[in-house]
Amino acid sequence: MFGTILAIAAIVVLGTRLRDGVRLEAERIILERLPLPEAHAYYQVLKRRVWRVKTLRALVMVALVLVLFAVRQRFFPASAHPPAPRVDAPSTLL
Repeated sequence: MFGTILAIAAIVVLGTRLRDGVRLEAERIILERLPLPEAHAYYQVLKRRVWRVKTLRALVMVALVLVLFAVRQRFFPASAHPPAPRVDAPSTLL
């Protein structure tokens, strides 16, 4: 189960990185075509957008970890150890 979740997370991370790379290249081309004052204003908008996206991604990752922890606690509880043998009775093996 953990391996499956790790593989899904790796695919999501890789897809996100690739999509961000394509989006970054498109935004770079837009910035190159704009005059300097407009490019600066657009860059400020992009900075706020990137900060918001990173914050939301971090929040989602924290929520995912908490959900996985709760699922593990609910469906895979810690194994109960058998009770230790009592030692108050005298041993007859000696």
